[in-house]
Amino acid sequence: MIICTKCRELKSESEFAIRKETKKGFTSKCKACQREYYKQYYKERAKEITAKTTLYRKTHEGWRKKMDLKYAKTEKGKIRRLKAHMKWRKKNPLKYRAHMRVAKAIQRGKIIKGECAYPNGNCEGRIEGHHTDYSKPLDITWFCKKHHMLADKVYKLTQIKCH
Repeated sequence: MIICTKCRELKSESEFAIRKETKKGFTSKCKACQREYYKQYYKERAKEITAKTTLYRKTHEGWRKKMDLKYAKTEKGKIRRLKAHMKWRKKNPLKYRAHMRVAKAIQRGKIIKGECAYPNGNCEGRIEGHHTDYSKPLDITWFCKKHHMLADKVYKLTQIKCH
């Protein structure tokens, strides 16, 4: 049993995080107090933390992509990706069916990928199909990867319903 230095309650060792550097091998604050501390810490410094995180991600973008690709090639990475894909399929059956119909139509030559529909844009990435209505799977607008992401954001913003 250990006394928490924050709430001063006597608690079992399972309620403390392990910390090998300390004499007892546990943190001085219980997990509940530590959680409260971090919540308050983040609340007080949210803008600063977000700015630091954004800067870090921008400066390490190439390295992160390289490590993500490396992980994706491992057995563990392949299994994780497959599980995520299966979970997405289960959650989005209509979208999955639409994607499959488009893929098969392209494969059979019934649909030919067009150019990016975004006007006067510097296109980046492969050409992808954009659905505005998944119940009409072959009704697609073609966009490059960059403009497809933009089209999705615009579409989501226009679908927000006010109460």
